[in-house]
Amino acid sequence: MRTSRFISRLTAIAAAIALSVAGTATASAAEPNSTIVTNTASTSRTISSDPQIRNSMLGYYEYIGAQDAVAWFDQVRADPGRAQYLRLGEANSATSIDNAIKAALSVKHGNTLRTNDNNFRGLAPLRVSHLLTAMAETASDWMYSKGTMQHQNYDPFDYGSYSAAGQNIAYGYLDPYAGWYFAEKTAYDLGSRNENVVGHYLNLTSSSYNVTGYGDTGKYAAQNFGGSTSDTGMSVDAYVASLVGYKLLIAHSNGSDFTPSKPDDNGTETPVYRLYNPNDGLHHYTTSKKESDHLVSVGWRYENVSFTVSSKGYPVYRLYNPNDGTHHYTMSRQEADSLVRVGWNDEGIGWHVPGNGTVPVYRLYNPNNGEHVFTTSFNEYESVGSKGWTQESVAWIALK
Repeated sequence: MRTSRFISRLTAIAAAIALSVAGTATASAAEPNSTIVTNTASTSRTISSDPQIRNSMLGYYEYIGAQDAVAWFDQVRADPGRAQYLRLGEANSATSIDNAIKAALSVKHGNTLRTNDNNFRGLAPLRVSHLLTAMAETASDWMYSKGTMQHQNYDPFDYGSYSAAGQNIAYGYLDPYAGWYFAEKTAYDLGSRNENVVGHYLNLTSSSYNVTGYGDTGKYAAQNFGGSTSDTGMSVDAYVASLVGYKLLIAHSNGSDFTPSKPDDNGTETPVYRLYNPNDGLHHYTTSKKESDHLVSVGWRYENVSFTVSSKGYPVYRLYNPNDGTHHYTMSRQEADSLVRVGWNDEGIGWHVPGNGTVPVYRLYNPNNGEHVFTTSFNEYESVGSKGWTQESVAWIALK
């Protein structure tokens, strides 16, 4: 693999230097006039009638009115040399909605490392820039399609008002931060200050950056970094909630006019209780206080309110496996139907989630006993995942 680093766009481009696992690029410059206007606030609220666009991040950017990200995609699609490597919405593309949600969780993971770093204390978490994310997505698709790990040959200062910019890229990692952060932090702690050795770590812990964008195909990953007073981004949780909301909208859109079919957000707040069976190690979730009290009376351990949903909104289906006693909860009617076909009992709608939720609920799977656990705690999601559970991204967005 290769690494290269941008010096100032006003000076020279550094030579490519061979490394074994990942690449890093950094740059700094005075803020120029932007050729793509950063706009994370305006909204169009129109779902594309083109199914390929609708089911991709381009459709998301169009829907929320992120004009900078849309303009970037338009430039890439207008260039035959780059357009041929873009796979809008495909399962192995960084532009798929599901991969974008997973990429956002990678940013959250990186922010945990950044804000708890003992060498560079007091760092704020990076916020998500739509423009930098769009750039990272096309970079990841380009690397995947070409089968090579290489930084993109564009200067980030040409496309946004940034005083500093950088890029980390990786190939083949389940967690790129294993190389970007942990391996290079070890080298830094041992005294290395060589950017060709610890450049990824320095990008992740730089106080010059306030925004980021992450693209991941599942094999190739790119994380862009930027420092800007005009591109202030949005919090990772708000971005995840927005992505999941868009995913639900397109799943429930009217097929003839593509009008968003938004749920009723005026339902009553409803707590979901979490209980644990110490005999078999299984968890159970219910909105019924009566059911919760009964389970406690027969030996289950009450683990408090897990999250809060609504009496109205998108349905979450509840299923039961009579063979091993596990329950499962999903917003996917297709997943629910597939489980029923293999012997699970359909127990109807467990609860509803509104369209105005703000708190991600993470989903984990235990491959040893087949159980799923749902939690709003990213620390629990990370901790349980490190013990062998499969991290299955975001299940839905709760009110709290």
